Amino acid sequence: MLGPIGAVDTAVVLVYFAVIVFTGMSLSRKQNSTEEYFLGRRNMHWLMVGISIQASLMSTISYLSVPGEQIKNGLMFHAAQLGVFPAILVINFLLLPYFMRRRITTVYELLEHRFDLRVRMVGVVIFMGLRIIWMGLVVYTASFALTRITGWELSTIMVGVAVVGTIYTWLGGLRAVMWTDVIQWSVLLGGSLFCIGHIMVRTSTGLFDWWEAARLVPYQPQPLFDLDPRVRITAFGIIVQTFFAKVCLHGSDQVAVQRYLSTPSSRAAGRSFLAYVGCGMVLSVVMAVLGLALTSYSQYGPQGVGWEGASHPDEVFPWFIAHSLPVGVRGLVVAGLLSAAMSSIDSGINSLSAVVTVDFHQRFRAAAGDPRPALRVAKLVTLLSGLLAVVMAFGMQSIQGNLYEVMNKSTGGLPGTLGMIVLAGVLLPRCGPRSVLAGATVSMVCGWLIAFSSELFGQPWGISFMWIIPGGCVSGLLAAAILSWIFPEPGWERQPRAAT
Repeated sequence: MLGPIGAVDTAVVLVYFAVIVFTGMSLSRKQNSTEEYFLGRRNMHWLMVGISIQASLMSTISYLSVPGEQIKNGLMFHAAQLGVFPAILVINFLLLPYFMRRRITTVYELLEHRFDLRVRMVGVVIFMGLRIIWMGLVVYTASFALTRITGWELSTIMVGVAVVGTIYTWLGGLRAVMWTDVIQWSVLLGGSLFCIGHIMVRTSTGLFDWWEAARLVPYQPQPLFDLDPRVRITAFGIIVQTFFAKVCLHGSDQVAVQRYLSTPSSRAAGRSFLAYVGCGMVLSVVMAVLGLALTSYSQYGPQGVGWEGASHPDEVFPWFIAHSLPVGVRGLVVAGLLSAAMSSIDSGINSLSAVVTVDFHQRFRAAAGDPRPALRVAKLVTLLSGLLAVVMAFGMQSIQGNLYEVMNKSTGGLPGTLGMIVLAGVLLPRCGPRSVLAGATVSMVCGWLIAFSSELFGQPWGISFMWIIPGGCVSGLLAAAILSWIFPEPGWERQPRAAT
């Protein structure tokens, strides 16, 4: 335990909580239909959407795992950003136009139109598993740091983060989620910049000093390319991993797709993804500089003497916050940690609510013409999703590896399989329900085998986490493609799947 923080810092955190909840309350009066609750009446601004997606998908990992990964293993994994650029072509010119031509609320509605109800339900179940696990990971990573910084009980932090995130999401729906995401991303970025400036002033050093200090660290070799899939990180592998992760997440994950659907047009949706990419590049540069600063600080300390802080790389940043930041500012950075958690939790909760309401309640039970029962179901599922996030958080502690590895291993074959199902519907016109379900089975098995290969087959046979999503997605697509050529969908020649 590194804390506890004092009354001033605690007050800053409580004020931050109050602002976020008030934002949700101020928007709650507009929630009179599921279209408003889930899609903001499809008139959300593209820039807000892009920032919201960035905050939702990267926040906690950026704030906690990236500095720890960089302190331990160096800068190589930042090459991942190069994988975003080819993903722009697939997402902006193939997937988003395909989605935006249809007036849908969830991406899984398309799966029933393209295949059948079975495939839709498989997609829904995979998404729900993915997001429940992810929310548990978010709560765990936030609590991992905060319990050491503040001295608060782990269970108190987990419940507090989940409850606050659930309350404003329950009140304000997607509009509240997006507005609070913008606030939270700003706090996240501002806190990182202040930490960089504080190290610079306190140590009288700068970027070039930190670079020289990092060069002296004896990192494990990380080659640009290696044919051995057991090598933990290569530049080529992390670029490939990022490309497939972006395509799968932005093309099949309701958290991202729901935001694109909230924009008024395909052009606005494309701009949203470009805004997401731009925000990601800014945050990546800031976090890389912060990682360099913390690497230097953790070697030499504030006065150039021996480091007396935490020895585990994932604990260096929390130790720095608890021991080095001034009173008041420490509370603001703790609020940044909380914002990192809640920006992912609120998105997962709202998207889970959308999927359960649309793909189960409205698909099977809702009476036509009356939106009120569906809205009540949506709000009830929102509350239950917040509870699930707390329950899953306790299971995350059993996964081996640092936070960056835990992030990639915890969801296993789920992202690659979900992406593979949607891509098969777009790219494989001959593919029918049986072929895509068989491909999904292959994808899921491959993804989980890669994720836990070292635990299943022994450490010498452990495949790098880089290949979890690419391996699962590609293997499933190949299986579906081969089967669809052998057993083509009846009448596929007369049914161009990309058309409305």
